[in-house]
Amino acid sequence: ATDFGYGVGEVEAILTKEDDMADARKRIGKLVAQISGADTNENDHMSASSKLPPLGKLETYLIDRRRDHYDAIIAAGIFKAIHY
Repeated sequence: ATDFGYGVGEVEAILTKEDDMADARKRIGKLVAQISGADTNENDHMSASSKLPPLGKLETYLIDRRRDHYDAIIAAGIFKAIHY
């Protein structure tokens, strides 16, 4: 974890056939949703309210500690603004 409370994790699957990719993506998505506390439902591993990408470590740092820099990066089009 960082000194500003951000934790990073990685999930991967080892597949024996490329045909298993879609199922692996669904299972990974469901696991990530469970770990992150995102809303889930039976038909889709994440509900519409949870389909926003999570903020990355850099974005989180800039928003919390250097908001002026974050706003300049958004204005320059370097990052896309994500509204939660």
